[in-house]
Parts: sequence; C-alpha cells; structure tokens
Amino acid sequence: MNETTEDGNSTYNFKVENNETESYNESNLISKCELPILIIKKHLQEQNGMKYRDFAQYRRYCTRKLHRLRSLLNLKCGRNKFQKSYLESAKEYKDPKHFLILILLIERCWSFGNELGSIENTSKTKVNNRNRLHGIRKLKKGCKIVDFLVENAQNQCTSRTIVEIKAYQSYILGNYYLKCSNWECAVSELKKSIDIYQQLKLDVSSLISDRKNIFSVLNIPLLSKPECTKIYDNHISELVPLIRLSLYHCKRLGIVIPNDQIVDQFQGSTFGESNSNKKIVYNNNEYSVPASIFEMPLVELEESYSKIKGLIPLDETIKAPNYPNETIIDYYSETLMCSSLLSSKINDEITNITANTGLSPLSGGSSEDWRVFELYVREFNLLVSIERDMILLLQLMEYFSKPEHQINQIFNEKSDKICTNLNIHKKQISRSPEEGVRVCDLLNFSISEINSSNSLDSNILKLTVLITHTVGNCRSMFLSHFYGRNGKFQEAYLLCDLVRSRSEIKEMDYQKIVRDKNGYVERIIFLIKIINNILSNMVHDSFNIYLCCIVDRESSQPKIEWSERNIHDILNNETLKPHLMPIPVKPIMFDVAFDFIVPPNILNKMRKNGIVNKIFSKASQKLGIFK
Repeated sequence: MNETTEDGNSTYNFKVENNETESYNESNLISKCELPILIIKKHLQEQNGMKYRDFAQYRRYCTRKLHRLRSLLNLKCGRNKFQKSYLESAKEYKDPKHFLILILLIERCWSFGNELGSIENTSKTKVNNRNRLHGIRKLKKGCKIVDFLVENAQNQCTSRTIVEIKAYQSYILGNYYLKCSNWECAVSELKKSIDIYQQLKLDVSSLISDRKNIFSVLNIPLLSKPECTKIYDNHISELVPLIRLSLYHCKRLGIVIPNDQIVDQFQGSTFGESNSNKKIVYNNNEYSVPASIFEMPLVELEESYSKIKGLIPLDETIKAPNYPNETIIDYYSETLMCSSLLSSKINDEITNITANTGLSPLSGGSSEDWRVFELYVREFNLLVSIERDMILLLQLMEYFSKPEHQINQIFNEKSDKICTNLNIHKKQISRSPEEGVRVCDLLNFSISEINSSNSLDSNILKLTVLITHTVGNCRSMFLSHFYGRNGKFQEAYLLCDLVRSRSEIKEMDYQKIVRDKNGYVERIIFLIKIINNILSNMVHDSFNIYLCCIVDRESSQPKIEWSERNIHDILNNETLKPHLMPIPVKPIMFDVAFDFIVPPNILNKMRKNGIVNKIFSKASQKLGIFK
C-alpha cells in the first residue's frame, strides 16, 4: 500500500495483511532460524549454471524460485511497472523461507551484475559504460537487501547464522567495491569475509544436526562434515585472487593499506601462511602448523583417531581385541582417509604457493615448519596403518598358536581321523598361513616407507627396529606353516629353528622409546609385546611338531599315533630323541633364509627357481630344501 507524506513524496508499506499469513501453517514456524547461507548458495550455483560460469542461467533460476516461494507463502507482488514488490516486515520473519526470498533476491542482483561485467569484458566492440554502471546499480541494490537481511536476522536467527550473514554482507560489499574500483574498501571487506569464514568452518556440527527446515525446500542432499568444510575452503580460495587484485591496484595507485598484515598474508613469498596457534609435537619439539587451512583437517584427524582408541582399547589392563577383519578395517578407514586428504591438501598448497610466488615454502623462512608438518602427517598415516595391520597380525597369531590347527593342516589327507582323536571341528578351520605372510609384507612395506622418508624423529626409528624384528619372526613362522601344510617338514623345521635362534626383545628396549602425545606409539608397543608372547609359545610347539614329523617319516619304527595324550607329551615334554638330526643347520642359513625367502604366490608358482631367491637356492642345493 502506498502512503503520502507531508512533503508529497510517496512511501511503500512493507507489511503483509493478517489474512495472508494466517493461511500459512503455524506448526512450521520456529523461533530461531538456522541458515547455512554459504552451503545453500554454493549448492544452488553448482546446480544451476554457475559450474560453467553461466550467470544468465543462474539469474533465471533465482527468478523462478522467487515466484514459487512467494506463491507458497501467499505474498503479493506488484503487477504495476512503477510498484515494487512487497517485502515482509521484521515481525513476520519467522520461517526460513522468508529469509530465503531475500537470499535469492541478493543472488539475482549479484548474478546480474556479474553477467553484465562478463559481457563487457568479452565484448569485441567499444567499451560501453552503460553496462558497467547498470551492473554497479544491481550490486548496490543487492547491498541494500543484505542490510535489510542483517537487520531482520538479529532477533529471528541463531547466533551462527547472524555471523554468517555478516560474512555474506562483507562478500557482497567487496564485490560492489571491486566494480566501483574502490580497491581499499574492497580489500577490507573481502578480508573481513575471509576471517569470518575461517572461524565458521571450524565448527560445522550445527549445520549437520539442525538443517531440515530449509534444506528440504531446496532438495539439498545430506552433507558430511568434511564436505561442509570443503565448501568453506573452496569459497575462501575464491576470495584470495580478488584480494590480490585489489592489492595490486592499491600498489599501482600508491594507496597505503593501513593493516600491514593483509599485505603480508596475500602478497609475496609468505602467501598461504598464517599465525596459527595450533602446535604439533615432533621429535620432542613443538612446531607450528604452517597454514590455517590445515587446522580443521588436523582436528578431524585427531578426533577420528580418538574414536578408534575408544572402540578398540589397547592397554595392559584390557584383553587383546577380537574383531572380524572387516570391522577393524572399517574402524580405521575414516582416520586413514582423513590423513590422506590432509597429505594431498599439503601437496596442493605447496604447489599453489610455488606457482603463485615462484618460491617453494620448503625453501623459505618457515621451511622447517612445512617440512616437519609434512613428515608428521605422513608418519601419522603410516603408523596408524601399521597399528591396524598389527591387530590383524595378532589375531592370525592367536589363530595359529593352537597346535591342533597345525596338525590338522599337516595331515590334510587323513585329517578326519586326527580331528576325531584330538576333538577338533574341521569346519572351524578356515584361515591359511598365506594370509599372515601377506599381512607381514604389508607391514614391511610401511616400515620401508618410514625409513625412506628421511625421518627426523629418532623415537620413530627405534620403534621401527622393534616392529621389523617382530614382523620378521612372524613371517618366518607363517612360512613354516605353509611348508608344513604342503608336507615339506625339513623347510618348516629350519624356519622354526631360525625364529628360535633370534634374540628376544628385552624390556629395556621398550623403555628406550618415549611415548607420544597421540598414543599410537604406546598402542603399537602393546601389540608387539602380546605378539612376542604368543610367538615364544608358538615356536616351541611348532618346532617339536615338525621335528616329530621328520623322524616319523624317515624312521623305520611304527608310525606315531596322533592322539590327544600323545600330542601333549610331544609338545610339552620333548620325549622324542632322534638319533640323527634331520638337517645339518648352519648359522649362515638363518640370515640367508630371512633375507631371501619370498611369500608363496599361488597364482604364479615359480617352478624354475622355487619360491626362494637364486642365492639361497644355490647355498642350499646340496641339502635339497626350499625347492
């Protein structure tokens, strides 16, 4: 409705009649609106032309969506050319759809202004200031609607939404000042917008839990926490070139920026760095996180690993875990994914800084922080994967530690009778030694990655020595079971004797390693202790079993009856005293066997060279073993 003042000028009443709002269902009204404006805006832009910088398509979508929302809310629009459309008063802003109308109005003005600017930039004819001024007027109109949005959001929206609206306001103002060539104000507003978005991305949990009211209207799918954080990071990276452009024109025109920190952050070789307060501990020293964009991924990485420690506790007071392999892999998948994403983000940031400044951050003044942070994330990934594989190895060792399983696999042809005598259920036996060999090879690969990374942490290097020793013994034991299952008892006996000859890890070796802040070193040491305890008993039993099998095969005496009573005597008392040692074992064989025996490959059986290296085959060809 139009009203006339004393001076004769007409004003517009923005109130809505009561009968128009009563038709709207009051059950949908909420006291506080939660509006993730950036996520809404980015989703609408990606789905409606902005993926290919088509401003016209996005502007047409905003117009269509405005008509639908106004019809849904029973809001009248002016049909006259000289009559503006009605906007709700502040008292009527109780539903997110009312705020969505203002957001779409702002986005339509923004897209129209950028569309006119792109036409002006790509035009082959003479530059027409009419399009430029028309685009400025559209952006100015968007700034007024943003002010109206900020005013009405004070009492109707949550505190986070109010802060995000202010960041959105600074973004629109920054674009307006860029069009007006007001470079100093553009730098100030865009920098303010970046600062707010960097704080908002640190906590996006409220966007995931309370967003059903507005997301269902726009058909926005459910987004995870990393996806929401990525949207904020991408938007911040889009604002950085605009600030750099404004700083360039300020320098060209001799305009002095009052805040020198802005120049230091977005110009020169220090681009990409920040005064991050987050610290990491590496090699008993504290280092700063080199850039603020790494803070949120690092927090997510630490939180996901803390969740693993709650699901799979590893402590001397708690029994070792016993979970299916799929469950263990699922527990660790999120942490390993977070560390991989953080590593790729570090590499991308180093590449971007090098391309923009011509100087790598690894060779600048803060190169130590970058180098240490890169090593820290890489070793975190490798050690967490080692912890996962050692849990799988522990479960395999517990499975094969029972001598009944070994005997059943050795005498596979007549296992029915032996299982009956030893009270074993054959259906329960389903795992193979090759699985353990593969797990050991994965662990050896992870250890080699740590050793090849030029690690600065002496504590990690000491830990890898213990892991290598334990994994080597476990691998030899699994190989001995593989040969024993195939009836090659001499090879199985030799590998068991190899493990017996190795020195055990003493308690003082564990005490040399300093416990870390995250806890993965302490958890790995706990796994090493349990595996070595199982291994010491397992070696003793396997050695006696294979020795007895060799004598039983070569002896002219009656065959041994594998009964429950007899196996107890063989394993514990060592009553069997052979007159002739099965193999003349030499100490040099132990090192050769450990270095050159490769895991059995079922798909490609190396018939010419066997499953051992040529060097070991040549050294042991007289004995006729490992063929």
